Amino acid sequence: MGGVPAGNAHGGQVEATDVVSYRSYVVRVWSLSAVAGHTARAQIEEVQSGHLVELNGESAAEISARISAAFTARGGGSRRCGHGVVARSRIGRAQSEGTMILVVGATGSLGGTIARGLAAQGRNVRILVRPGSSYQQLVELGCQVASGDLKEPASLRAACAGIDTIVTTAISVTRMPPDTIETVELAGYASLIDAARTAGVRHVIYTSALMGDTRSPIPFAAAKALTAERLQASGLAWTVLAPDAFMDVWLAMVVASPALQGREVVYVGGGSRVHQFVHSKDVAAFAIGCVDNPAALNRFIPIGGPAAVSFRDAVAAFERILGRPVPQRGVAPGESVPGLPPTVLEMLAGFDAFDSRLDTAPLAAEFGIDLTSVDAWAEGMVPAAAG
Repeated sequence: MGGVPAGNAHGGQVEATDVVSYRSYVVRVWSLSAVAGHTARAQIEEVQSGHLVELNGESAAEISARISAAFTARGGGSRRCGHGVVARSRIGRAQSEGTMILVVGATGSLGGTIARGLAAQGRNVRILVRPGSSYQQLVELGCQVASGDLKEPASLRAACAGIDTIVTTAISVTRMPPDTIETVELAGYASLIDAARTAGVRHVIYTSALMGDTRSPIPFAAAKALTAERLQASGLAWTVLAPDAFMDVWLAMVVASPALQGREVVYVGGGSRVHQFVHSKDVAAFAIGCVDNPAALNRFIPIGGPAAVSFRDAVAAFERILGRPVPQRGVAPGESVPGLPPTVLEMLAGFDAFDSRLDTAPLAAEFGIDLTSVDAWAEGMVPAAAG
């Protein structure tokens, strides 16, 4: 191969200045290989320069481009399969009977927005809550309470009794052990699906992630995809919502918080990868729109904001609004960042491995949703912080 550098994951050349840690870069390329679905062992070769990496004759840039293309194709439309005729007739019957909807994750931001939206429509809503959690506001809106936990199968069987539709958003990423990917995203959701099937639930609306892939080296992304596959094979009518990263979570944490406080913005990688950051309230609107909606049955629904935006773009938006420069820098994958836990840094490293571009207009029009732009969200954040 001589001394010609292979392309890096950003499409340029791998130079010593680009790679703070050779080991972290190798790990990153391994990750790209896994996400791309390579079955052959990755052939990683180091030459005298110490920073040349190739995988089966394919550069990291080529792998990354292929991943981006795959995400674009995945977001080009929604897919439906299986159980369609039977599920449609059951949902039609459910509409006429004033059904009960179980929201799992209702004490979280996304689940709470969904529960409030359904209650505002006059729906019969039951919320799965854990002892000690805050849910009184939802009770005041008319929601029925079922005490339980995804880690407790018996509580799920009780919560699913008499339920027609489940909308679930619960995740473990923001929690501490014993809530983990294994106990919540994998075992917990397996128990919920089993309980739903036993109880005769008609429709399960599951919130996955656009980056979900069973072959992903990112445990959260792999678990999301595995649970979606389990649901699709369960015999239940299903809808899988696959949103891109939430702007009001990821951009708020990485960009808005430090920018508004006059601190430096720190992201993983170059900050130039683009994603269709979406607002959680828009994802909630999609979820609500899937309830009692025959067009949503047995359908994978990719969700993104109105435009592809990078972390650098988000910083520029806050600079325009604040009228001052916002310092920023990137760190190598594997490098620690004060205030950000390892699971968050792992996800941020994943975002820096690919671009996600979606044509979001058709689905937004179908569901009647006016998607929130990053600029509009950022403008709302600034007066909120000032006030």
